[in-house]
Amino acid sequence: LSVNLTDGDDILVKKDTSLSENEYYISSKKDKITVRAGGSEGANYAFASLLQVMKRYESKPLVAEFEMHDKPDCDYRGIMIDCARNHHPISLLKKYVDMCWFYKIRCLHLHLSDDQAYTLPSEIYPKLTSHHNCFSREEIEELVEYAHGRAVQIVPEIDTPGHSSMIRRAYPDVFGSREVISFTEKSINAVKELYGEVCDMFPYSEYIHMGADESELMDWNNCEESISYGLSLGINVDEFKQDGSQFWRRSERFLAHYINEVSSAIKAKGRKPIAWEGFHKDTDPYVTRDVTVMVFESLYQLAKDLRDAGFKIINCSWRPTYIVVPAWFWGKSDAYQWDIGSFSAVHPESPYYGGIFRFDSKENIEGGQLNAWGDTLSSLENGLEVEFERILEDAPAIAENTWNKTKRGDYKNFLSCDSHCSEIFRKIIQ
Repeated sequence: LSVNLTDGDDILVKKDTSLSENEYYISSKKDKITVRAGGSEGANYAFASLLQVMKRYESKPLVAEFEMHDKPDCDYRGIMIDCARNHHPISLLKKYVDMCWFYKIRCLHLHLSDDQAYTLPSEIYPKLTSHHNCFSREEIEELVEYAHGRAVQIVPEIDTPGHSSMIRRAYPDVFGSREVISFTEKSINAVKELYGEVCDMFPYSEYIHMGADESELMDWNNCEESISYGLSLGINVDEFKQDGSQFWRRSERFLAHYINEVSSAIKAKGRKPIAWEGFHKDTDPYVTRDVTVMVFESLYQLAKDLRDAGFKIINCSWRPTYIVVPAWFWGKSDAYQWDIGSFSAVHPESPYYGGIFRFDSKENIEGGQLNAWGDTLSSLENGLEVEFERILEDAPAIAENTWNKTKRGDYKNFLSCDSHCSEIFRKIIQ
């Protein structure tokens, strides 16, 4: 079937209220293509699918006769880019949006703050913005609208209470001057203001990420002001004296309160809070189930324990979903063999180290994500280009394994499709 895309009558697009927002149907017959979709998300997936199956003959696009009815198994299908450790220009982030659109990856998670930088503009706390690595308000608005038009969700992350040196240095009188944001009513209220500002800056974002990993929580135990605030909340350390680790467990209770407060601020804006796996199993009874947890190392606690405790989780298993150019990189085959129910770790203290834990059921697993971190990216002269290529190598397999909870083909067939789609995608972003 030869389709002349310059003739608007060749593709008919209809809204179908019997389909869900992310569901679509394509019928390609004779000289007419019909697309039915439940909403803009489904329509974008349909057009991405059409591009993926097209071939070219004598300068014309060719589409075989076929019918396709599809929708994703997982709500959360993501790629994460670390914008805080290394600046990623808006032009490059738009290419990542295009990548998400083409491979039907719903979420582009942007890690926008860390010890190295706070990359967003702030009207509430203007000294936060790191001028060596920042985005203007106009650039953020441009990216937000660009992604929204392609049904790609931006997931902005401001990482607190740890990974927050830039925040604390800018306003020590507000956020504290220790190794972690102060556990005080003043600091927590200021953090909630920041997340509210982020929500307003990203009006279409369903998810807001609070970070909450790798925090120097013992710092709170060495701060009389934090201890006093904890006691005023009724956090009684005596309930944690069984194993002699009451000081550490008290700080974990503080973290639970912190997560709950930030979650409430995010929920008040009508959004869904996400946090990294960063709190201990014994803290689970005190943490709100409103927060979805990204499991990356299974070191703080296991994916199984989080799910058994009733948390929704997102699979960000270090192997194979982590890319740290040039130090860490798992190949296409590893990404293809993975699925959202498989967890592997590289930290020697993790029980999953050297092996894989697999869930029999994918219940309460919201999806998965490819995660690119910038810890060593600056060691390469062309680091951003290398990072883009490595993400592009693994993204199709991650997309396949988050769209479908059960594999639909074999690796050989996947490679063939991947090669064809990669060629098309490169032409799109030229």
